[in-house]
Amino acid sequence: MVSPAKRSKRVAAMPKSKKGEQIVVEKKKKNINADTKKDKTPKTMNKEKVTAKQTKIEKVVEKKAKKEKVVGKKGKIGDEVLSLVESKKPSAVDTAVKHVQKLKARKEDAKVAKASELKRGIILLNHIPHGFYEEEMRKYFSQFGRVLRLKLARSKTTGKSKGFAFIEFEFEEVAKIVAEAMNGYLMYERLMKCEVLPSTVNSQNLFSFSYVRQDNFPKLRARRRVKDEQTKSKSEEEVKEFLEFRLKKLDEQNKKWAALGIKYKYTPPTISTS
Repeated sequence: MVSPAKRSKRVAAMPKSKKGEQIVVEKKKKNINADTKKDKTPKTMNKEKVTAKQTKIEKVVEKKAKKEKVVGKKGKIGDEVLSLVESKKPSAVDTAVKHVQKLKARKEDAKVAKASELKRGIILLNHIPHGFYEEEMRKYFSQFGRVLRLKLARSKTTGKSKGFAFIEFEFEEVAKIVAEAMNGYLMYERLMKCEVLPSTVNSQNLFSFSYVRQDNFPKLRARRRVKDEQTKSKSEEEVKEFLEFRLKKLDEQNKKWAALGIKYKYTPPTISTS
């Protein structure tokens, strides 16, 4: 490398024409070097930063994907996550992880729901004695486990128990234990029979029929309606019609007795309508 002092001496010793040419050449070289330095340094730095960011993003994605067990899987989840990861943006990584978590949570919820449905057990209890009704049965069978639904079959005309019931427990194992314990169990001089219903039975249809209570069965409701009609307050016209109807019936009865040779005639008392 030539020092600047020697360079200035050489330029001073040169003729004027050559001096000008040499100065122009040196200026051009300086400008070119300065431009190349300006262009090269930022470009190389930008590339290095971009590659570093990309490697960091790829490492984070791989770690999160391994945790969520997405890498190497086939199906909708893997394809969607890979398409989001390939974009190599921080926002895309976050959305991919959130998307996987949501889908995983949905699948787990569906599995839990199916498992809970399969675990539930229903028993059929026959030969139920008198006095062992809904409240008593719920209290008695709660010692085995949680009772979800209970249905005692009752008559629609009388409201009395038909002697059989369906009981649903939270777990099928509990239902099996109850069936083993209560099958052949003697209660109030009645030998009860108990069995577990198969899982193919539709529980919704089994527990959907109308509930009949002992104090509010259909026949009793009809009696109450008739009683209300008879005891309700009536107008004068309705009272007259009723009295005429009753007198006509008494005349018919007196004629029947006279035909049979019975000398009896019933005369009703006079009732004032006012």
